[in-house]
Parts: sequence; C-alpha cells; structure tokens
Amino acid sequence: MYNIDTHHQLTAEIFNRYSDKMLVDMKSSKYSQSHRALFYNQKKIDSFLEILTTFQNEKDYYLSQAITRVVFEHFLVGHYIWTKTRVEKNDVCGEEYYMHYKVSEFFKRENYELRVEGIEKNIQKNNNIENIKIKYPEFLELEQKDLEQIHSIAKQFDVRNLLDYIVNKIPDNDFFKESHRMFLHFLREYNNLSSFIHGGPMAEDESYHDEPQIDKAKKIKENIQWSKIASRLIKEHIILLHLEERKEYLEIFEPIRSIIETNKKTHS
Repeated sequence: MYNIDTHHQLTAEIFNRYSDKMLVDMKSSKYSQSHRALFYNQKKIDSFLEILTTFQNEKDYYLSQAITRVVFEHFLVGHYIWTKTRVEKNDVCGEEYYMHYKVSEFFKRENYELRVEGIEKNIQKNNNIENIKIKYPEFLELEQKDLEQIHSIAKQFDVRNLLDYIVNKIPDNDFFKESHRMFLHFLREYNNLSSFIHGGPMAEDESYHDEPQIDKAKKIKENIQWSKIASRLIKEHIILLHLEERKEYLEIFEPIRSIIETNKKTHS
C-alpha cells in the first residue's frame, strides 16, 4: 500500500545524497537561476515542515494552519517556476524571479516605508518615485514607466496569476498536465487558510470557538502530510529538471519513479 511518509523519506534521502552534485550541476545548467530558485524553495518548505512536525495537540492548531498556508504559497510559486521553465525550455522565469521580482519587492517595501513616514509626519503623497530617488541616488535615471514594467513582470509570481498559466498556458499534450491537479488542491487550501495569515475572525472562530467544529488533532496531522507532499514534489521537480540536461539523473530518479508507478497501480 502506498505511504506518503515512505515516499517523502525516499525522495528526501535521494535528494540529500546528491544535493552537492546538484548544486555543482546547476551552475553550468542553462536553467541555473530556475534551479537556484527551486533549490532554496525546497529548503524553505523543509524549514516549515520541521516546525509542523513538532505540533501534537489542539493548542497548536492556529499556528499549524498559519504555517501550512505559507507552505502552500511556497509550493505554488515553486511549481510554477518549474513548470514554466520546463515547458518553455529557457531560464527566463528564474531570471525574472531574481531580477524583476526582487527589485519589485524592494520598491514596494520602500514605497510602504515612505507611506508610513508620510502618515507619521502628515505629508500627503509622500510615497512617490522622486522621494525614492532622493533616498537612493543610484535610481536617478529610473522613470515611472520603468517601475511599472518591473512590477508588471513581477506580478506573474502572485498566487492569483499563477493559476492562469498552469490552467490556460500549458500545452494539452504536456506529459505532466495531470500532475497539476495537485496544484489546484494546494491553491484551494491556500485560499481557505487566508484568515490565519491576516488575523481574521474566521480563523479565530475556527480555532477557539469551534465554529465550525473540526477535528483539530486530525487536521494538524493532515497539515504535516500535505507539507511532506509539497517538499517531496519540489525535490522531484528539481531532479527532473536536471534530467533534461544530464542523463545520469535517470538512474538517480529511478527509485522514485518506481514508487510513483506502484502508487498508480494501487489506485487504478
């Protein structure tokens, strides 16, 4: 019988065994930036998983739900990067992740800081590009249209925009098209857990007032299982992306392929 824990452990053991090789190989890969993003994506997910596995009882429910929501968001972004890189066979997605997305995050942070400063000092429209240029002279040549283009490209990594690519932009004959059903499940759960991140009343009702009534201990265990699936999938994505360039990864992936095939037969 298929076992989530067994599959997760097998993939983790193989990945850890060859992680040094993968780090070397990704430097010469034509997908180097996408590999980098995926490698650290799985490390982030594993750090959350390590915390989730310490939760044992109902008092941990709220935190378990909040952390699981973060796991889902990380997985969605990682799955998108892997899919777009694999389908389009270039490193553009990874490059835009580290260039446009990073720069967009920087300017959004600075814009917010200027907005807070404006509220504090009662200055209207303090958060503008000219004030950013004063603070960072290296951006003196930057125009508003340039900033808008950066934000436009970075928006592809917003969860709301990932779905459109996964559902509508992937060729019908894509070998992994069926696997994207998992993406849709994670997306729905990501939405359901929103209140736990934003401090909303629905999360409070569910956690502390039993509205609705939920088997919290069971849900905590399920969150661990789903996070193990997320961790495993990103690791397998990385190995498969290496396989596109290096045939030796076929042998590395073989034990994982075997357990996947066994699972298919069990559920067919």
